[in-house]
Amino acid sequence: MVKSELLNYIPKSKRYILFTALLNWLSMVLNVVILYLVVRIIEAVVSNTFENLTIFIMLIVISIAIKYVAIRSSIDFTRIISAKVRKKMRERIYLKMAGLGFKVNKKYGDAEITQLTVEGVEQLDLYYSVFVPKVFYGLAAPLTVLVILSVLSMRVAMVLFFSVPLIPLLIIGMNTYAKKKMGKHWKRYTSLGDMFLDRMRGLTTLKIFQADRLKHDQLNQQSEQFRKSTMSVLKMQLNSITIMDLVAFGGAALAILFALQDVRNGMLDPFLAIFVILLSAEFFLPLRSLGSAFHVATNGLASYKRIDAFLKDDTLKYGTKSLKKPVTSIHAVNLSYAYSKESVLLEDVSFTFRTPGFYAVAGKSGSG
Repeated sequence: MVKSELLNYIPKSKRYILFTALLNWLSMVLNVVILYLVVRIIEAVVSNTFENLTIFIMLIVISIAIKYVAIRSSIDFTRIISAKVRKKMRERIYLKMAGLGFKVNKKYGDAEITQLTVEGVEQLDLYYSVFVPKVFYGLAAPLTVLVILSVLSMRVAMVLFFSVPLIPLLIIGMNTYAKKKMGKHWKRYTSLGDMFLDRMRGLTTLKIFQADRLKHDQLNQQSEQFRKSTMSVLKMQLNSITIMDLVAFGGAALAILFALQDVRNGMLDPFLAIFVILLSAEFFLPLRSLGSAFHVATNGLASYKRIDAFLKDDTLKYGTKSLKKPVTSIHAVNLSYAYSKESVLLEDVSFTFRTPGFYAVAGKSGSG
């Protein structure tokens, strides 16, 4: 899901993505520290030992303050990533269009270009600013929690360790299925936009020839197909989130059960067991967040493929050679041109066009 080619599209965003992931990881570590201190406070209250209570409270306040700064900084870096992606991608699309001029309309409709520039770039922005940082954070955070749990309870750590691969495997499986579905969905989306814009432009002509009802019905059919496609995509996303929730909550419940058994067998302190239980719930949150952002990645990749195809389309390029001298006149001798044997446009025409000047070649009606 994280493609190096896509990251190299906007190389300056890499460090901000890394900073965002590190700050999210730091926020998670601080949250673990806060949970541990809360458990220590509960233990102090229960055992009536208030010697270190003030220190615990101060450490919690400091941890919360640092966590707040980390979260705010992460949000700021996310905004920077978003701004860079939008600016760079829209600039590239604009320069491609400016270089092509009217030629771009021969292959890409106005509605599709507009959708690529607006909706397509928005989806790509979410891929960079939301999904990619969560990938790195989703790998680092569970490993950190796993190391801490292995020190406290190896049985709980092993349960969570064997539960971890299930969510990435689900994401990989969904990715294979979602690629085709999102590709078709995006194609229907752009096709519907082109059709709507075309009907609006020709509305006067359609009314003159009393064809507006027919085109209206066709647009309704296309809209209904797009609605079904959208509902199918949403259903896929909701089902995937439901499955991941079952894995996450099931793994956490199993870990809690093992922690309680360790307490009963005298292998784990009851207060540390509370900490282990809280960490077991914390363990799956990064992976669940990553899974929830999966649809962002599929939308972003579908947008990227279409934008990349447009930017790299060699068929839209003009010639690369330049004239050595400026053109002062155009000469033609016995020039002929025809669409077919039956449709001849020019036949043995000779002319000279000089600059400056404005010329037109006219023919009978229907000649093209």
